[in-house]
Amino acid sequence: MRTNFTKFSWLVLLLTLSWSGLNAQTNCDLVVDCSNITDEEIACRADLPAVDFDLPIVTDSCGDVIRSALTIIPGNSACPEDTLFIDRTYFLQDQDGNMAECMQIFTVISRNGPTIVCPADGTVNCNFTPPMANAADATATFECTGDVTVTGPELSTDGSAYVYTYTATDNCGRTASCEQLFIITGGLVVDCSNITDEELSCRSDLPAVDFALPVVTDSCGDVIRSALTIIPGNSGCPEDTVFITRTYFQQDTAGNMAECMQTFTVVSDTDPTIVCPADGTVECGETPVVSAANAVTTDQCSNHSGATSVAGPVVVGDPNVAGTTYTYTYTYTDACGRSASCEQVFTVVDDTPPVITCPADVTIECDEDPAPFFEGSGEEGLEVLTFDTPTSWADGETGEVVL
Repeated sequence: MRTNFTKFSWLVLLLTLSWSGLNAQTNCDLVVDCSNITDEEIACRADLPAVDFDLPIVTDSCGDVIRSALTIIPGNSACPEDTLFIDRTYFLQDQDGNMAECMQIFTVISRNGPTIVCPADGTVNCNFTPPMANAADATATFECTGDVTVTGPELSTDGSAYVYTYTATDNCGRTASCEQLFIITGGLVVDCSNITDEELSCRSDLPAVDFALPVVTDSCGDVIRSALTIIPGNSGCPEDTVFITRTYFQQDTAGNMAECMQTFTVVSDTDPTIVCPADGTVECGETPVVSAANAVTTDQCSNHSGATSVAGPVVVGDPNVAGTTYTYTYTYTDACGRSASCEQVFTVVDDTPPVITCPADVTIECDEDPAPFFEGSGEEGLEVLTFDTPTSWADGETGEVVL
């Protein structure tokens, strides 16, 4: 608030005071008290008070006083970052032309955002859609001006209700929201208690999808069922567990949805086994023939199959002597790095009798000695027997040598 007087008026006042001091003659002047006029802060343009000509108090004047006012309102929005300053000036002039002014400033700033309260929640049968929402049913407050909009209905995440969202937006763009729910009665109700998490040894043990596990106790019309099984690439070995998730989805003809979740933990906890081929025998001087393929191996899981190796032989004794043993070790290692071993033993035997082949028969003269026919005819490991030959042979007589 301020008081302004024209230069002339101020001079007149001074002269008046001066004359009053000299000869006590009374002269008129325009005297205005602006103390009732104070600057104000208001929230909205609409809060701007009307011009009040009673605020400037005229304490002295030369005749009647003409009053006027000028209010200057800029285009600022009065939002928090765009404060509006309104200037109002009161002008006063008496019949002698004396003038005075009183100034007032209004600071306009909206400091509070909107609020909103939604209509009460309701219920709706699953075979019907919820009633139309009306933005006017919401209770919104704006410091200045604003509007209410409503969106929906949207089905809630769990399919149990229809949701309307009411939003109040003021002239500064600030918003407030609330939700109105229409609870669906007789909707899709699914009992998932039959579905339990399980621990498996192998991927191949994963049970097939069983749509009978989620039990539908109530629905709006027929129910469409589906399932999604997610199998990560882990091996299922003891240090690389596989977690398989399976989700059962249910949706009825009204669009209500429900889910049931199941988790399978897959980890192999059993080592492989191996059974060696049967022990055997070999003749003196022979070497056993072995093959890894002849061992019988087992894995807990088909995707953990590995390889079999054969080490050896470890020979105990002279290979050419009966009773000597050849020992082979078979080792099977699965895909998890676990192993199992067994041994196959071959024993050397001497079960083959010796073989002899005599020289061809010969004919000799009666007085001829047969001994030369045996010289050099013996084979290695055979002994040629000698005998006394008869001094003479009768015509046609034969003899025989037994070795």
